[in-house]
Amino acid sequence: MWPARRLANVTNINVIAVDVGSLLNIGWWRDSPSQESTSGRDLDSLVDAVSADLLGGSSVALGFEAPLFVPVPSTHAELNRQRLGEKGRPWCAGAGTGALALGIQQSAYVFSALAERVRPRVTFDPVALLNGEVDAVMVISTSVIPHMKAGKMKLLGYSDVAR
Repeated sequence: MWPARRLANVTNINVIAVDVGSLLNIGWWRDSPSQESTSGRDLDSLVDAVSADLLGGSSVALGFEAPLFVPVPSTHAELNRQRLGEKGRPWCAGAGTGALALGIQQSAYVFSALAERVRPRVTFDPVALLNGEVDAVMVISTSVIPHMKAGKMKLLGYSDVAR
């Protein structure tokens, strides 16, 4: 859960969203505290951007538009259902399973390449990032990419990270 108050080092976090997919459809968008936006169409340029941010002293919130976690329900009746907060089809229907497979492979590629270059301290805990305990956090969001494609990445900007 995001902290209710704004923390000081939020001003030093770059937010990056990655649209996973076939090699022809991969895309990413980076927004910085200075409102400087950059983007790319391949994972190697993403690794270059994240490496430069980390080596330059910035933290990174890195999100992959894919279901990278499989829900583990408490009862068998809840198997194969949509995840909390999602509407429509279950996570395992059609595009969800394809995005899961691509997201796992592509995020593993990115983190492996980052480990070779900068060895960042990574977590899934956004509070640890905001407290400066780690260099990067991997955030999962399936609602980022429609806004990214429309050029409205500000919807997942710094005011949202600090909430």
